[in-house]
Amino acid sequence: MLSEEKAIYTIDEIKQKDIAPMYEPEVLKELSLLNITDMLCSPLYTIFVSCKDIPELKFWSTENLIEKLAVGMFDKLVNIIKYSKITGDDIDKADDAYITNTLGVTLPNEKTKLFANIEKLKESTKVINIYGVGNNTHGQLGTKNISNIGFANKINQPEYENENEYIDLIYPGTSCLIIVTNLRNTYMLGNINKSDNKAPEWKKIQFNVNSDCSEIPAIIF
Repeated sequence: MLSEEKAIYTIDEIKQKDIAPMYEPEVLKELSLLNITDMLCSPLYTIFVSCKDIPELKFWSTENLIEKLAVGMFDKLVNIIKYSKITGDDIDKADDAYITNTLGVTLPNEKTKLFANIEKLKESTKVINIYGVGNNTHGQLGTKNISNIGFANKINQPEYENENEYIDLIYPGTSCLIIVTNLRNTYMLGNINKSDNKAPEWKKIQFNVNSDCSEIPAIIF
């Protein structure tokens, strides 16, 4: 799908971007779990992309785990992972007993959070995922009736007509999000016309990439 492996942004690198100061520390920590490889900002919101070319969690070394888990509540686990030489395969297979006895996480709410974060790590290494943070007044981030989204909201992709179809370009406009696939089909989320009603569902549209997007920055795969 991708021609080459892309580097994963760290929290510090995300902070250095002009788009980051508007986000709370918890949002930055959340983004660091998602293997972000691309970021692009419209005037009102930011699109974050995680790529497929990252090895699956089960192939991660102990060092990979420490690098990715050393945020949020995972701070408590770094020493255990380091000295017990825990690998991605161990975390990938982790059940309740392993979380309790090996990782020492016993409180129900902490277990729930840990399992949720492990699932995020698994998910982010399998496919191209799109996340949106910021203004959603026109439904361009895929959630209805919420003007501002203060967390990394996963944006579901369209139902493609072909199983071999995938995202090739992403254009974040002020009131709509547009993607173009490798088959040159174009889908829109939100409204180009700000006076229209919100449209949180993807719509296939006629769109000339060369002319209609000539002045819009894009994430290109």
